[in-house]
Amino acid sequence: MPELVMHPITKLETEQFVRRPTHALMVAGSEGIGKMAIAQQLAADLLRLSNVEELERHPHFRVVVPDRQTISIDAIRDLLNFTKLKITGDHEGVRRIVIIDEAHAMTSEAQNALLKLLEEPPEGTLFLLNVSNTHSLLPTIRSRAQQLTIKQPKREDVETYFTTQGFDKQKIRNAYLMSGGLPGLMHALIHESDDHPLAKAVAQTRELLRVSMFERLIAVDNLSKQKMECSRLLFVLQQMAHAAIAQSAAKGGANSSIKQWQRILAAAYDAENALRSSAQAKLVLTNLMLSL
Repeated sequence: MPELVMHPITKLETEQFVRRPTHALMVAGSEGIGKMAIAQQLAADLLRLSNVEELERHPHFRVVVPDRQTISIDAIRDLLNFTKLKITGDHEGVRRIVIIDEAHAMTSEAQNALLKLLEEPPEGTLFLLNVSNTHSLLPTIRSRAQQLTIKQPKREDVETYFTTQGFDKQKIRNAYLMSGGLPGLMHALIHESDDHPLAKAVAQTRELLRVSMFERLIAVDNLSKQKMECSRLLFVLQQMAHAAIAQSAAKGGANSSIKQWQRILAAAYDAENALRSSAQAKLVLTNLMLSL
């Protein structure tokens, strides 16, 4: 595997999979940890390409992404037709690869359609399923796919990775604190890209931490109507709090700063648990804003 910033265990497991691939692999990890980058690199290596940019032109490579936050049965049916096409190539092993990004967003019908493909996998075909929540997939799908759990790299490794690419050290440090050190999200922030699904949540979280209490409370009504955006905002807030606490502790920062971020972290987890328990969103978010 070419150099991506990875935890040593993740790096070892990806190298082992390239040597002995199966017909399906769940690339599991939190949003922002870099699942797509790793899946693309795996695809390029297994298809014997010199770099991931060549994937766009490869006739036997396909990426499926959610449409309006779901992956429909029609998208999986289209995959079925794709896997029926004859494969060209002069080598054995993996010759066709499908990446299903955010596979946990598949509808029940889509998952059952995919299950049929996994039960009788087309020859030479590999399915890479990027998932943030493996339990959102059918147990029968999980049982037919090997799992690669992406571990978060160490801070020094992440910062070194972006430094060697020529980015300003202060910009890297800021991106680390805003992302909690998640490499995929850091990459989007450093490159000032809005494409990453968590980029909007980072901007919203930064704004909420900057504005007055009155402005935060005004934002509650609109945010309470956006379940996915609310969930991502809480996740980003938790990542920021963890990173800020770790940095303050490492530098011997003021105890008041650590306590403030600990309070924010606890409030974010409380809000997440309350929303999972179907609590009233406006009340939950109001309590959160009062804790920031």
